[in-house]
Formats: sequence, C-alpha cells, structure tokens
Amino acid sequence: MFNLPSPLDFFSAQTWVIINVVVIVLLMTTAITSRARQAARQPLRQNLWLALTFILTLLWLTRAHVLDLLYLHLIGASLAYLLLGAPLALLALALILLVTNITLGNSLYQFGLQYLLVGLLPIINAQILHIIASRIFPRRLFTFIFIQGFFVATLGMIITATLNLFVLQQLHIITLNLGNEVFWISPVLLGWGEGLLSGMAVALIAAYKPHWLFEDPQLTNF
Repeated sequence: MFNLPSPLDFFSAQTWVIINVVVIVLLMTTAITSRARQAARQPLRQNLWLALTFILTLLWLTRAHVLDLLYLHLIGASLAYLLLGAPLALLALALILLVTNITLGNSLYQFGLQYLLVGLLPIINAQILHIIASRIFPRRLFTFIFIQGFFVATLGMIITATLNLFVLQQLHIITLNLGNEVFWISPVLLGWGEGLLSGMAVALIAAYKPHWLFEDPQLTNF
C-alpha cells in the first residue's frame, strides 16, 4: 500500500475528492445489495465479519517499508472472500483501510485510490480465481484446501501486487524499472505469505468449522 505524506503534491484536492466520492458510492451500493443484506442478517456472518476485520486490521498494521512511499503488507482478501462473500469482504476491507489510515495518521485524501488498489482489486481477483478453480478442480477437501485455500490466495496476491506496482508507477507515485529487484521479488514474497496465511486458516476451518465458509452460489462447494 502506498502512503503519501502530501497527497496534494501529486493530484489536486478536487481529483482526490472525486475518487473518494466514487469509492463511497461504490461501497454504499455494495452495502444495500440483496446479497450483502442477506449475509449481514446471519449472526454467524456478523461475528465472522467483526472477528476477521479486527484480525486483518492488526495484520495490515504490520508492514514493511520498501520504498519512500510504498509499504508491503498482507491483505487477507482470499480468506475474507471465502468466509464473508464478496459484498461483506469489500465492506470489511474498507473499514480495515480506514482504521489503518486513522491509526497511522495518514491523510484520508488518498483513501479512495488506496481502496481501489488494495480493497476492490484483490477481492475481484479472489472472486474470479475462486470461481475458475471451483469449476476446474474436483470437489475434494484436500483439493479445496490446497487450491482455493493456498494457491488461489498466492496467485491473487501476486497479481494484485504486480498491478499495484504498475499502476503506482504510471501515476508517478513510485519509480520502478524492470531491473529493479523490488518489482520482481515483492509480489512473489507477498503471494507466498498470503498463501500460507490463507492456506493454514482454510485448512483448520474446512476441517473443524466448515459451516463458517460462505456459500457463494457461483462456487462449487467441496
């Protein structure tokens, strides 16, 4: 995730406000969808939403400083998607990002762009990859744990981190080149860490608390 000490040095206040308004409208639309309201009425999903939001907030606050404006941290998007479904996962990551920025004293001007890169993008990646995996691989517990618990989380994070670096470079927020080791190593390291986190959690949940997993009609349950 990027953090700009002086966001107005990069874009005008009007530009930042427009991005934030678009993201807020997106989140409000997500919150009032039938799928989000139906999931939010379930006591189990409410408890999982609160618990996962708290745990991932602590995870987001643990970060590594790589470049002047760039920090690396795990996201937990794949795990959030498997437990909450896309709508509640999107809302959870928004709250996590907001709390993280407030806790660290970061400018909220950048909230919208940050959310698009480390909230919306990883959830979209997770959803697409989980749907593809559920339709390709057989319905087996081991396959679910290894493929959707570990591999999907790893690949999703690698794609997310790579696209983040590319977009931030195009916006001139960071400067990278193909010879820079950060461009090649960071996505892989983050993907491996995300995969281990998600894989271990999914293995325990699928074995002992399978009813915690969100029943997405687009996925084939194991």
